[in-house]
Amino acid sequence: MSHSKEKAFGYTSSTLRGIYQMLELFELAVAAVKDADNNGDTKPIDDFIASYGFSKCPAEDDRYMWGHERVDGEYRILIQYRFYDTSKAFSIQPDMNVYLLKLSKDGQIIKEDFAKFLDRSIY
Repeated sequence: MSHSKEKAFGYTSSTLRGIYQMLELFELAVAAVKDADNNGDTKPIDDFIASYGFSKCPAEDDRYMWGHERVDGEYRILIQYRFYDTSKAFSIQPDMNVYLLKLSKDGQIIKEDFAKFLDRSIY
């Protein structure tokens, strides 16, 4: 008796589930960054990273300070973050937060998203 796995476009059903799960997780990460942008606060993305089991890793792009990743087989989601001070002399301003999100398969970028936003100012 032989068992065959269901295939679509040359992929097994379990491989397709993995692809869709990582795509969905990437879209949730993008939504968390948009929520952070709307609130002027990095807490939504920090909570997302903690809730979905991302691990700290070095940032890969020179401009970024920190990185977090989630790897599932050949798929990887990388979230990179940096901030900078927008203040000028005699003018205290909020920090600018910058995020770069990447979804890759075997090192090739499939999707990418970029966001930057100001912290909610208390001044």
